[in-house]
Amino acid sequence: MVEIFSIELIAYCVMANHVHTVIRNRPDLARTWSAEEVARRWRKLFALRRAKKGAVEPSQEEIEAIANNPERVELYRTRLASISWFNRCMCEFIARRANREDECTGRFWEGRFKSIRIHDVCGLIACGIYVDLNPVRAGEAATPEQCNYTSIQDRIRAIEGSPRHSLNTPSLLSIEEVSVGRLSTLDYIKLVDVTGREIIKNRGKIASEIAPILERLKINPAKWSDTVNHYSIRFRRMVGPSQALRAAAEKIGKRWFHGLSTTRAAFL
Repeated sequence: MVEIFSIELIAYCVMANHVHTVIRNRPDLARTWSAEEVARRWRKLFALRRAKKGAVEPSQEEIEAIANNPERVELYRTRLASISWFNRCMCEFIARRANREDECTGRFWEGRFKSIRIHDVCGLIACGIYVDLNPVRAGEAATPEQCNYTSIQDRIRAIEGSPRHSLNTPSLLSIEEVSVGRLSTLDYIKLVDVTGREIIKNRGKIASEIAPILERLKINPAKWSDTVNHYSIRFRRMVGPSQALRAAAEKIGKRWFHGLSTTRAAFL
């Protein structure tokens, strides 16, 4: 789905009863697509014809039926860059497959997905590590490499040279791209590893060895453990500098967002 949508995958974690994804939509890239490209992607997502092995590649006639309708092209272009549509399609696919495997019908997910807007690099890195360490916090893994069905396991295996895992594919955005060159993949893995060990030890103070990395990202080392352990509680609607939270709140007629005091403490 990431290869169909104008969406970049930064981190993910699949747990027994929920899924976390850190994604970034790119409407700017979607605007560069031709009408035919939009039509082809949409028909790959919603195929008109199916075979035993799955969806059949769209025909030229099916592509032209959309491409020759400018209003429909723009509607689909917007949807293909929409986080809401991405999650809708992902959840529907999982629900249909799970119900088919369990031979049952009915509602699979408890409710609509929850999302937090992330404003900058430090928020992205903190959120990515929070997501990658879900199995550690849940007591299902002791180390990052044991965190099955996570982006951190993929990144570690890619570094180790596993032939089945390579970040040369467009599925997972590299840490260098995510951090705009401020953080290497090895430094990210080190952050996850050390933070995970501190979570297991239940220590509130983070190891001094990663303090320089955090400071380079404008993240407060003294508050790092609390930021990662309680990310979903501390931040409800948006993560970013305090001035960005204030500006976003003012746009919708509010004076502040939940998490303003946490933001001041967590980020330098």
